[in-house]
Amino acid sequence: MKDTRWNLHGTYFISNVEDDPVYGPTVLIGDLLLPDNNGVWTAFPSETGTVATITFASIARPKYVPTTTPLTLVNNLIINDNLDEVSSSVSSGVVQIDLPQAATLSVYPGRAYALVGHPLIVSVTINNLKAAWRAVGVQFRLCYDPTMFEVVSVTEGSFMKDRRWNLHGTYFISNVEDDPVYGPCVLVGDLLLPDDNGVWAAVASGFGVLATVTLNPIHAAGINDPPLRTTLSIKNDLIVNDANAEMGEVLHIANDAEVIILPIQPTLSVGPPLVEVHTVGTTFSVNVDVSELNEGWRATALQFRLMYDAEYLEVVSVTEGSFMKDTRWNLHGTYFISNVEDDPVYGPCVLVGDLLLPDDNGNWAAFPTGNGTVATVTFNVTRVPRGLDTPPAHINMGLADPFSILVNDDQEEITTNRLSGEVRIYPTHIADINLDGKVNMVDIGYIARAFGAKPGHPRWNADYDVIIDGIINMRDVGVVARNFGWQAS
Repeated sequence: MKDTRWNLHGTYFISNVEDDPVYGPTVLIGDLLLPDNNGVWTAFPSETGTVATITFASIARPKYVPTTTPLTLVNNLIINDNLDEVSSSVSSGVVQIDLPQAATLSVYPGRAYALVGHPLIVSVTINNLKAAWRAVGVQFRLCYDPTMFEVVSVTEGSFMKDRRWNLHGTYFISNVEDDPVYGPCVLVGDLLLPDDNGVWAAVASGFGVLATVTLNPIHAAGINDPPLRTTLSIKNDLIVNDANAEMGEVLHIANDAEVIILPIQPTLSVGPPLVEVHTVGTTFSVNVDVSELNEGWRATALQFRLMYDAEYLEVVSVTEGSFMKDTRWNLHGTYFISNVEDDPVYGPCVLVGDLLLPDDNGNWAAFPTGNGTVATVTFNVTRVPRGLDTPPAHINMGLADPFSILVNDDQEEITTNRLSGEVRIYPTHIADINLDGKVNMVDIGYIARAFGAKPGHPRWNADYDVIIDGIINMRDVGVVARNFGWQAS
């Protein structure tokens, strides 16, 4: 309206913020082109333009999901110089109020497969926790369906025990209860203890595991029925800080997990279900086991691909397990084959096949039954994440579907469940140059050997450039020296 093509005598602009009895909370606006001294307008607006700008401040924030609120034009009119209303259309708007920066409590993994007779291990993790929020304690309930699970154990995770903020110990408590409000649940609390004056000199930040809960599945669908689905949900959750020496809540989001309980039928599984490692050079073994096998299935062979992440792991050995060699059904020997390969479809994997040899007529007189180990695969850790603020590497030790199967004496596939495992590799300190889980003179020696090197120099190694500035110098040595003596917990 202030455009000088038609604003010849000024404008009269009025606005008022009010809670109208008809329209509710509104911003009332009027804008008028002033006429000449004779009350006449000689020029009139045209085209498009901005009539008014309104600035809002958000005073309430969503806790779990973004929310929207409409901005609607009501009681609006455009009038001409005869004070008659001009026909017009209206376009309203919508404001989306996003979640503020918030921490996250999650059940990990977000989707899990379980089977009766196999423990299900889940972790409750915290992510995106900022030091500025000064968190010192966490509480939550992990709620579950008691017709599906029973709780085996609850253990404190590594997050609150981290020595960067755990200066005076932690107080961890857990209880399995049937709460009158939340139902069957695992109640967990974990608190960083303050000093003798009730003060916290360091507070938690980043991400990690708060607690690990082991559940025992106790119910499953029949062989010909679909899998059962249930939820592990976080409720009554709270992250507290030390603000003003009074416990205040840290804004956060909670993520639940879905559990799919497989029917009772022959199963190939990776065990243990969780392996945790901290240093390069660690060797560990996982078994691929068969369970719930009945001789009525007439199984004579099996095969599987065990997938892994070659960025962090290398295969040391693959050995045949004792199950297929059991003399109750191994009457003529076994044929065991394994190969480590980078498959174009499945990626890095260990390919294994195991066959009960038939008699001279090509027949089998006995068939495997029960549970046992099919193969053992030993791995070496070749890499760990660097920097304590780096997330752990979660490596899925999965059995490739549909390649991982059991086969009967008619060379037909037997319907088989598959349960994966996980290897969790925790980060080491950025000053741990050789990734052995400690900072000592060896690390300083590595940097000294490459001192002065830049990219392109024969002695250059990016892993030695601790502060990542493109040169290995005394600043890198200083970081290692300041953290001398650090050791992974």
